Amino acid sequence: MPTRRLLLVAAALLLISLLAHLPARLLIPDGPIGAIRLERIGGDWRHGVAMLTAPRPTPALQLSWTLAPMRLLVGELTYGMRATGGGLRADAEVALGVGGSLTLRTADLAWAPDAMPLRAPLPGTASFNATLDLAQLVIVDGAVREAMGHLTVQDLRISAAGEQLRLGDFVSEISASDGALRLPLRSSDGELGISGELYLTPGGHLRGALILHPDARTPERVMAAVTAFARPLADGSYQIGIDLQL
Repeated sequence: MPTRRLLLVAAALLLISLLAHLPARLLIPDGPIGAIRLERIGGDWRHGVAMLTAPRPTPALQLSWTLAPMRLLVGELTYGMRATGGGLRADAEVALGVGGSLTLRTADLAWAPDAMPLRAPLPGTASFNATLDLAQLVIVDGAVREAMGHLTVQDLRISAAGEQLRLGDFVSEISASDGALRLPLRSSDGELGISGELYLTPGGHLRGALILHPDARTPERVMAAVTAFARPLADGSYQIGIDLQL
């Protein structure tokens, strides 16, 4: 009997050791996950690294994670995560709950690209200094259920065809609405005023409407593009609809 018990204990310890060092690549698919892709996955499920790529203009990011073991006691698989690359740095606490819910807590992001390529129909590059302070984001069944945070974009500049347009600074108080992130926007100190609301789903669908407010500082070529592509409003501003799959 003692021998049998020793064998059971040894088998249990071996199983625990194998689980503790289970390679991350066996748990995380090496390939596309919705709009993103994880590659070069290394480490195990407790501590690991991977290369994360997403649709442009998001840069390729080096991703690392570390398990917070005490959160297992309350039924959460929680990790401290860090992403860096392309002038971007992000830190967050990410929790996977019962039922497949995903919660981000205390997420901090800073991004300052020198020449971020833009997507059609707006060719060119952008430079800015952005910070995101996200107190909480809860995603359940592919929909945003809770969100609270603050986004600041400073000195946004668009460069195209040898010319530069200064759009100034933006602020947004982030919340949840109809399963998406709601981002109300208002610019200041730019050559073309912008306001409006955007909605971003976890699947990368960006929709909404922006109001363009040209004034005496708006360059003539920009004004020509605004009148050509945006809908004029009675107060002299212009509206443009946004509906993109990122």
